[in-house]
Amino acid sequence: MIRFSNFKMMTAAAAVFAFFVSTVLQWYALNKSLEVSREQTSVIIHLSLLERWENNVSFSDIERAIVESEFSYNGKPTADHTGFGWLEINAYLNFFDNLAVYEMNSIVPFEIIDASFGAVITELYLSGQIRDYVNKMRSNGGQERAFANLERLALKTIAVPSNKRHVEEYSVGFTRW
Repeated sequence: MIRFSNFKMMTAAAAVFAFFVSTVLQWYALNKSLEVSREQTSVIIHLSLLERWENNVSFSDIERAIVESEFSYNGKPTADHTGFGWLEINAYLNFFDNLAVYEMNSIVPFEIIDASFGAVITELYLSGQIRDYVNKMRSNGGQERAFANLERLALKTIAVPSNKRHVEEYSVGFTRW
């Protein structure tokens, strides 16, 4: 026969155990919910970045100029017949610098960035004209860390084995930023 005091202790132990199990299940459910929310946020940000990339005419003009080795900086705020202005160039480079920050903070996974923008990042990083522009900003403009996040992302992108052929095509005469 179970004594009344033993019964109280068993009831209390069962209540504590039930509370523990309930807490663990709630934590697990919350953790899964946060994980799904993080993934959804990542997809939303990625889609908005793709949309911004595809709908920005100056981005596609700069990319074309880089690929065709026709990129030139005119030293003015906006583009004209002599080349791109610093407003367009900085917007272009800041797009990728921000992308690097999203990757660094695990907001958008590197694999998605590499699949969507890896070739473009490689081309811009290996571009001598872009390198000259960034180096001018760093030395003459007093911005030693200008586009450092982009540079880190570019080096990570270039290191991906599947990008090797693309890197070899664009790295003729390449020196680091």
